[in-house]
Amino acid sequence: MNYRVLIIQTAFLGDVILSLPVVDELRANLTDFQLDYLAIPAVANVLENFPGIDRIISYDKRKSEKSLKAFLKKVQFLKAQKYDLVLLPHRSWRSAILAKWAKIPVRIGFNKSWASFLYTHVIPYGEDVHEVNRNLSLLQPLGIVLNKKSGLHLQINSEDDTRVDAIWQAFHLNSGQPCVAIAPGSVWVTKRWFPDRFARLIRELTAKGIQVVLIGGPADLEVGRELQEAVPDRVVNLIGKLSPRESAEAIRRCDVLVANDSAPVHLASAVGTKVVDIYGPTIP
Repeated sequence: MNYRVLIIQTAFLGDVILSLPVVDELRANLTDFQLDYLAIPAVANVLENFPGIDRIISYDKRKSEKSLKAFLKKVQFLKAQKYDLVLLPHRSWRSAILAKWAKIPVRIGFNKSWASFLYTHVIPYGEDVHEVNRNLSLLQPLGIVLNKKSGLHLQINSEDDTRVDAIWQAFHLNSGQPCVAIAPGSVWVTKRWFPDRFARLIRELTAKGIQVVLIGGPADLEVGRELQEAVPDRVVNLIGKLSPRESAEAIRRCDVLVANDSAPVHLASAVGTKVVDIYGPTIP
């Protein structure tokens, strides 16, 4: 196994999920190679045990590895791995410089990045295509014929299932009764629907006997508390209590997810749950 491939995606959870079909296509079309994935620590849970990824390389660029010294140390680490190819779905100057200084000979990224001059292969950034297909276009220089059925999926293990099952029982959630997951948060405040409107939706759903579960990460705790105060005893608040994979399993058990433009939307797509996605300033 001499050929070594690296994917660098240091954005948020949703962006990482949308890049995973690239892993599937690489495994389906190439043989005898090592595939590593460099990402921020917060997304490691989704990448763990994902079929096709040999190693996860953590890069805590916003906290412990924020300094120039840490960046240069990461460059030296990657250089020592002697990668042959790197794919850069994230349009980040930091990622581009990381790949260039690590002396990876084949560097494929999008033309929309201002650091695209550091790539060896520049791919047009399709504005009007789904991000999954846009990411897959990075494989064009490799001559890969794409599988038309390639789509989102996650590796949820038995421990995830057991943990969510215990939570379902603890909160007396009935699998035979309709259940709606609501993800009221988002990384960007401008993408968030107003909490009072989510509260109104919850009241209308629960008035019809529909169970409501709140989903989100630690950054969404405040909006979760706000909704719980607005609609006490009407909602099961799981925000900040689940790992990304456990969140995906919880969403899988629901009939539909209502969410802002955020990672839970992509988790729902990966597990086959219907989505009502609320968009503000971004283009779907």
